[in-house]
Amino acid sequence: MAPGARVRPVLLLAISLAGLRDGHLGIWAALGQVWPEAAEQRCWNHRIVNVLAQVPKKVQAEARALLKQIPYAPTQAEAERRRDAFAKR
Repeated sequence: MAPGARVRPVLLLAISLAGLRDGHLGIWAALGQVWPEAAEQRCWNHRIVNVLAQVPKKVQAEARALLKQIPYAPTQAEAERRRDAFAKR
């Protein structure tokens, strides 16, 4: 068991209902034990911040605008198209 995986199920339920997650693997391991069928999704804000850290400052505003459109795509196929278009820039 991962070090952070020993969390009371009631606490996990409260965290889940609040929609909170973090990047620490312990919480993911604990959630996987309680809800093994649940999919993991990282925070889009942190994902965007991480990508922007790799982009030159002069194009960060444009990159941010493009990245923010991806999670709001109407379909997964459109989200993937937007992601691929961003990656080609």
